[in-house]
Amino acid sequence: MKRTISIYLTALFSFSVIANTGTPQTGPLVDCKLSSGDVVRMTSFLCKQNGGQRG
Repeated sequence: MKRTISIYLTALFSFSVIANTGTPQTGPLVDCKLSSGDVVRMTSFLCKQNGGQRG
């Protein structure tokens, strides 16, 4: 019984780690147009912090 529970919990925690790997904690990746005119792919949070516009 203990072995069954440990296998179940291991599978559950492994799935939650896989589910969280798609998007960074700072938001989705976007094309950000900086004030210099360069277009850089970065997270939406960093784009706002650098004064860029999502494009």
